[in-house]
Amino acid sequence: MSTDPSLGPLCPVLLVLLLSSAPARVQSEAPPAGSEGGAPSSAQGESMPAPVAQQDSFNEWLAILDDILPTWRLYGDFAWLPSSDVDENDESVELHEMRFRVGRRIRLTDSVSLNVGASYAAREIHAPDEVGLPDALYSISANLGVLYRPFPEVLLAFLLDPGVRSDLEDVGGDDIRVPFTAATAYTFSPRLILVGGLFVTGNHHRNAVLPLIGLLWRPHDDWTLRISPLSPTVIYRTPVQGLRLYAGGQFNAGEYEIDDDSPAGDAIIYRDYRVRAGFLWSPRYWAHFDLSGGLAFARKFTYFDGDSAENDIHLDAAPFVAGSVTIFIW
Repeated sequence: MSTDPSLGPLCPVLLVLLLSSAPARVQSEAPPAGSEGGAPSSAQGESMPAPVAQQDSFNEWLAILDDILPTWRLYGDFAWLPSSDVDENDESVELHEMRFRVGRRIRLTDSVSLNVGASYAAREIHAPDEVGLPDALYSISANLGVLYRPFPEVLLAFLLDPGVRSDLEDVGGDDIRVPFTAATAYTFSPRLILVGGLFVTGNHHRNAVLPLIGLLWRPHDDWTLRISPLSPTVIYRTPVQGLRLYAGGQFNAGEYEIDDDSPAGDAIIYRDYRVRAGFLWSPRYWAHFDLSGGLAFARKFTYFDGDSAENDIHLDAAPFVAGSVTIFIW
C-alpha cells in the first residue's frame, strides 16, 4: 500500500495491470459460486464464475476475467509516522498520511474498458514553526484510463491523472500536474506476467520520467512474488480462508508546489524508503483489508527555488503503521 500521490501511483498501476492480465490471481480472491458471502449474481440470476483454478484451459481463464472484475472500487488508506528528530536541529516531525479513491470500470467492448475516478491524498506535517515545513501537502486528481486487450495474452494500458499537488495556500498554474502512464502487461502463463512501460510523473524538478517494469511470479499456489523497483513484495496465502501475509519494501516520493510567498522556496519534495510486513484479509469477496508496520528511513524534505535545490531537512528513521480498506461493487 502506498499513500504517496506522486510516485505512489506506480504501485497501484502495476497492480491494476497484473490483476487485469493475470486470471490466476483471482483464484485466491473470488469465492466459489454459492459459498458463504457468495459470488455476486447477474441480473439474469447467474452467479459469478467459480474460482479460476477450476477452469480447464488458459483461454477460458482469460475469457471469464471481465466478468470477475468489479464495476466500482472504493479505496482508502492511511499511514502514521510518529515523531522523529530533525538532523539539522533539536526539533521533531510527525507525519500523518491518508488517501481516498473512487473508481468505476466501464466495459465498452469485449477488448476495451474505460476507467474513471477521482482521488484525494493528504500528508499532514506536525512540526514546530522553527523547522520551516508547511502544515500539510495535498494531491487532488481525476483518474482516467483505457485498458485494451488486442490479444488474449496482451493488455495495453493508458492512464491519465490530471490534478493539483500543493499546499493549497495559493493555487496557480504551477500547482497543476498531469501524470501519464503508458504500459503493457504480457501473460506468459497463469503463473508469470511481465509489465513494462513509461511513467511521466508530472514533476517539475526530479524524476520527470521513469521506466515502469514489474514481474508477477507464482512459483507455488501459496506463494506470489511481485517484483517492481518501487514496491518488491512477497505474499504467502495462509490456510486460513482469505488471509495472506506479506513482506517487502516501498519507495515513496512526492513533489508539491508551495505558497509563492514562502521564503524557503516555491516547491518541496518528500521522500523515504520503507521496509514493511503485514497481512491482507478478505473476509468477503467485496471487502479487502490491509494492515502493516515497518521502518521508514533515508527520509528528507528538499526545498526548491526555481530549478535549484536550496535546502534539505533530514529526518531520523521512524517506525510506521499503515492500513487500507478496499470495497468492490459489481
